[in-house]
Amino acid sequence: MNRLKLLSLVLLLGTASPARAQLAFDPPTIDLGEVKAGQVFSYQIKVTNTASSAITMQELKSSCGCIQPTLEPSTLAPGASGILKLDINTLVSNPGPTTYGIKLRYPEAAQLKEQQYIITGRVVQEIVVTPSAITCYGEKPRPQTITILDKRTTPIKPIKLERTSPYLDVEWVKPDTTQTAAQYALKVSVRDDLPAGRHDHEVVVYTTDVTYPVLRIPITIVKKAKARFVMSPYLVIMSKSIAPTKTVTLRDQHGQGVPVERVEASPGIVVTVTNQAAASITYQVSLEPNLTRDTPFEAEVKVYLQGQKDPVKLLINVE
Repeated sequence: MNRLKLLSLVLLLGTASPARAQLAFDPPTIDLGEVKAGQVFSYQIKVTNTASSAITMQELKSSCGCIQPTLEPSTLAPGASGILKLDINTLVSNPGPTTYGIKLRYPEAAQLKEQQYIITGRVVQEIVVTPSAITCYGEKPRPQTITILDKRTTPIKPIKLERTSPYLDVEWVKPDTTQTAAQYALKVSVRDDLPAGRHDHEVVVYTTDVTYPVLRIPITIVKKAKARFVMSPYLVIMSKSIAPTKTVTLRDQHGQGVPVERVEASPGIVVTVTNQAAASITYQVSLEPNLTRDTPFEAEVKVYLQGQKDPVKLLINVE
């Protein structure tokens, strides 16, 4: 490349500018200043579409679960404005300087673009809620205990307890004094009739304290639908010298038949049917007589059933 072309390229790169932001925020950012963990804030930010075409928001994603963002309306015509509503629960924030980000994502010209709205603050932790948020998984989530410790000389005094879902049961219990210095503890249980799926709720504690009139504890439940087909046991431990064979049973918990399409096993594993009943099949799982694989290793058996997307698995540890 000659010197003239190189100079032209440098000038071109030097004058290039980043893509212009298509969303304008008012105010452009928020500084919470010093906040106390547990305080709740609500803000409304004006969002204006400065582009020449309409923008339809596809996703609002916050940097943590402590912020619940919504944009109304979700579609902004050129020059139109909407309101970005932010509910901020600082209970789950770590103490010290904190930066929160809200990513606004929208499609344009077959691409997904995004802009970010920034919130800053400094969190002081006087009240410690452990855990500050609960996430439950499984077919039947287990009860969990939440403790509340106020490090101030005069601790808060709860006066009312609520939950935002009828499928949650909440009650005050005595704190475990051998493990914590907490003043209060509450037990959160999930009712058996909660539908399968993801559920986001809160346990709300009202107090007489003017600084902390309410503590909002997020509760997320991801309940799995009860499995129709179950392998029992679902994990076996085998050994070439001691336990080269195991018996497992695949059951239909609806009491109907077990429509097996095919069975797949890892190398070194042999599966045979030993009994078939109305609502179950019993398998004998064995190690190959002339197994050449080095031990230990992990293996599995997959049973594919008609009408079921995912197979039922048997996990195997070979020692």
